Amino acid sequence: MRSLTKTGIRILSAKYRSILIKCAIINASVFIGAFGAGSAFAADVTGWDGFKNAINGTDTAINVKNDINFGADTLNPITRDLSIVGDTTGRYLSGNDTYGGLQIGTDADKDDTLILQDISMQHFKKLDDGAAINNKAIIAGITGNFSHNSANTGGAIYNYGATAEISNITGDFEFNSATKQGGAINNAGSIYAEISNITGNFKGNHTDSTDVGGGAIYNGGVINNITGDFENNYTASTKNQYDMILGGGAIANTKTINISTSDEKSTILFEGNYITNSTGKGGAIWNRQGTVGLYAKGVNDTITFVGGEDDTTNNRYNIDGIYNQATLNINGNGTNTYAGTVNLYNVSDADTPTGTTNIYGGTVNVAKDITQKTITIGSGAQLNATGNIITETLVNNGDITVSEIVANIQNNEGASITFNNNEILIVNLTNSGTVNFNGYLNYPDSNVSITQNAGTINFSDMAATEGNPIKVFTMNGGSVNIADEDAYNILHINQLNLTGNIDFTIDADLENEISDRIKIHDIDNSEIASDKTITIKGINLLSDATQDKINISLFADDATRDVLKNNVRSNIKGLTYSSIYKYDALYDSATGMIGFTRYESGTSDDFNPYIYTPSVVANTTAAMTTQIAALAMDKMDDVVHAQGCSGGDTPSSSNVWVKVMGLN
Repeated sequence: MRSLTKTGIRILSAKYRSILIKCAIINASVFIGAFGAGSAFAADVTGWDGFKNAINGTDTAINVKNDINFGADTLNPITRDLSIVGDTTGRYLSGNDTYGGLQIGTDADKDDTLILQDISMQHFKKLDDGAAINNKAIIAGITGNFSHNSANTGGAIYNYGATAEISNITGDFEFNSATKQGGAINNAGSIYAEISNITGNFKGNHTDSTDVGGGAIYNGGVINNITGDFENNYTASTKNQYDMILGGGAIANTKTINISTSDEKSTILFEGNYITNSTGKGGAIWNRQGTVGLYAKGVNDTITFVGGEDDTTNNRYNIDGIYNQATLNINGNGTNTYAGTVNLYNVSDADTPTGTTNIYGGTVNVAKDITQKTITIGSGAQLNATGNIITETLVNNGDITVSEIVANIQNNEGASITFNNNEILIVNLTNSGTVNFNGYLNYPDSNVSITQNAGTINFSDMAATEGNPIKVFTMNGGSVNIADEDAYNILHINQLNLTGNIDFTIDADLENEISDRIKIHDIDNSEIASDKTITIKGINLLSDATQDKINISLFADDATRDVLKNNVRSNIKGLTYSSIYKYDALYDSATGMIGFTRYESGTSDDFNPYIYTPSVVANTTAAMTTQIAALAMDKMDDVVHAQGCSGGDTPSSSNVWVKVMGLN
């Protein structure tokens, strides 16, 4: 019956298995408490001999009353349901840096369940796998710490096989080591090995070999969740015998692993994790072919990868970096979306990128670069990158602020991208949202193409220059804004495809009779549809004209004027204002000029109505009063002392200072 029951449990989903196993932990605690020491089912042990006999015996519960140092005698594999429980203060099992620990299950018997409660394991050592725990069956729960254990793989815990399963681990892993992979934990399975949840910190764990990696954790199965900090874990891993790049100072992953905050722990920190040589990758995480999830669940929760420059003196490289060749999910997984903040140091990939990063929600800040094959930003999510974003495809439904970028970008409706540097490196941009260029387009050989379908593109001063024009600008719709308080800008376009109707906003300096302009470099290969229009929908007047009427060209040269002048329209007549006056602005398709005529009706209608608003009038009055007072005080050099009068011709007894205006 027991075998049938466990077989039934195994076919349930991971979620329900976890619930049942948690119930098993609770029931085991009740069971142990009910029978207590001396019962027919529980053995109280105080030393190695008693512990050895209890493990090799038939008792279903062992109460550990003292710390126990293991000896040379061999323990049998645990092939029955068993609970090992420390007293309320917690107990240590120690291998004296010589002996191995516990084996749960065998290749032939994998249906047994262990509960390890208030037991910490330290200084175990094995030449093969899992110095403290080697599990091939089911561990319903572990509460206790693991420190200074060492093995070939899985310095503290080796969880192996399609049936290997650990429900919950609550405890810290410190200074464990492995020759190959998984300094603290190796979770590996031919189909999958599963760990449902780990709550605890990983500090100072490492692997020594240049093969495989995972200074703290090597995961080849499923780890549904880890809530804990990773500090100063490292690996010497570089490449294996197949010349495959390896790494993962803290974590090496080939299947599924998730790291998330919780109600009890709102901040997770990766700090000081590294590779000991310059060729290894992923000082914090190396994700070869699986999925890594980083979930800052609460709106105020944070996951931070501190990072730092390579420390060549101490052989610490790629500190707290992520090397992702598969899938990195941040703040979501397609089903759930989280709102916290994830601070990354850098995300790198192979020379030919294969990785995908999906940002579903919250805010992601990248201190350095992010290099991936594909990056997707979800609706409401925000990506801020101080360095470069380098990717074949970037699909944005949220908000991006970045210094430099190389990508095929799809910026969707409602989304926004802001570029903040002097070099904006883009291959292709397809926009239906908002894009702000606050720097230069500077891709080699002018290899920048933009397709504007909807939304708005805002160009700053000299965004597209003579030497670096937009390679192909396809205008299907939306709007382009060149107004940035500088009327000397020229939007340089190598090839213009006007295949839709688009709105433009420009600056105009009426005093100097110049405005922002357009220049097409390759007119022969441009496609200008005769029935499509560029509508001058807004003009930002920077100054007033010195004459009643002036004309300003919208085009930087005659060739551009001749090919575009009949496609330009203006719908701003009577609605163009300087800071003081109102102007008619009328476009003339025959000349390609915009004519500005100042209103002169002799009424208040000639002025910008804004100057009549109460706040402006009040501010103007106050400013004038201040200036008059300042002028008066400036003339105080020359004064006369005169006797004041209280009224009429009769002098009063009071004396006043009288300012004599105009005295030199």
